[in-house]
Amino acid sequence: MVIGITGHTGCGKSYIAAIFQRLAIEEGFRSVIFDADQAARELRDKSPEVKLRIKELLGEDVYDENGVSVPSLINERIFGAQNDAVRQEYEKIFTQAIPDRVEQRIRNMTEDFLLLDFFLIFEYLKPCLSMIDLMILVVCSHDEQVRRLTVNRSIPLYLAMARISNQSRRMPLDSVFHRVDYIISNGENLENRIAEIFRLIAKR
Repeated sequence: MVIGITGHTGCGKSYIAAIFQRLAIEEGFRSVIFDADQAARELRDKSPEVKLRIKELLGEDVYDENGVSVPSLINERIFGAQNDAVRQEYEKIFTQAIPDRVEQRIRNMTEDFLLLDFFLIFEYLKPCLSMIDLMILVVCSHDEQVRRLTVNRSIPLYLAMARISNQSRRMPLDSVFHRVDYIISNGENLENRIAEIFRLIAKR
């Protein structure tokens, strides 16, 4: 079964995917997580073509002397200037490569569960949506989003607010409620809610 886990940045998608993974393994299922952020980092740091395009768009200095990308500079160049044209060009670098990877991963999966941890999943994975069996939306309060980005990820407040604003504009939550199977609010009784959903899914 392919499960999409989506939501805005800082809502705890990766944490919830990890709990699903643990529950699945405890019940004897084979499960794996496809993390969109990790896939983007791998392309950014290991693909010569992607590196070249990013340098041309954002500048040579977004990579250090070892050829490793500097996320703080990339975020600054994309969100700091609030330049949608730059952001769109940056995202185009990944919008073909990542869906291709996801489609290949789905076609070759041998596990019982493949968990797709993706923000803006309806936008980024349009070519693969028909291959996803079940969709989960993760939500949390605005204050919690800000706290996770600024404290957990050490992102400056103004950049965190720009990222939240950008995603809220592109994927208003009320526009996707009808497209998901379950909604998880990242707050109290979180593990109980995830366990309840997992039990329902496991019976399918």
